[in-house]
Amino acid sequence: TLSSGFFLLPSFATQMAGPAVILAYFIAGLLLIPPMLSKIELGTAMPRSGGAYYFLDRSLGPMIGTIGGLGIWLALLLKTAFALVGMGAYMQLFLPESFGESMYTVIALGLVVFFGGLNILGAKKTIAFQIGLVFVLLLLLSWFLVAGSFTVRAVNFHGFFDSGFDSIFATAGLVFISYVGVTKVISVAGEIDNPERNLPLGLFLAIGIAITAGGCKTIVTRSHPPPPA
Repeated sequence: TLSSGFFLLPSFATQMAGPAVILAYFIAGLLLIPPMLSKIELGTAMPRSGGAYYFLDRSLGPMIGTIGGLGIWLALLLKTAFALVGMGAYMQLFLPESFGESMYTVIALGLVVFFGGLNILGAKKTIAFQIGLVFVLLLLLSWFLVAGSFTVRAVNFHGFFDSGFDSIFATAGLVFISYVGVTKVISVAGEIDNPERNLPLGLFLAIGIAITAGGCKTIVTRSHPPPPA
């Protein structure tokens, strides 16, 4: 959940909603709760790995399950491409300007090869790398929020609703992708101990933390002073 939508979209969202981007992130998080409740109901009733594909296959038949599975695969493919291009753009900031602006494409392709090779090595190595990556991410995010909290200025939030409610709700639709990763845990419901208790608890904790982290990060980013000219 703390991925591409969290790091790449705030600048675009701020251009659309202004200071009210904070409210847009909150609304987007609330919009995820109804589908999350539905998936919790299905995941606890049929705690099997496979997620939406399994639910559709069991309830509407193999053909609908296959169509749903292909749709999920395509959505993940597009989201992964979006994340890799964003990672390439971030990593390009640490390279000399002589490399050119198109270097992020080369970096993104290199990341495809790296993560593809990592998955080939096996699930254990992939999980270990992911845990380490999330740990480092949380440390950096905590440092950013604590250090950035000293730069928060109320003046940066004047005219909170100037963009209008239409822009706020449109922005909520844009940043909704920031939270959809929370429900992907349903795909491994069959591997969760005591899913009747742990699945809803984990999902509500995850969405609560994601909304809080997204709001705090947006506040700090919005309040950060511009770089010196």
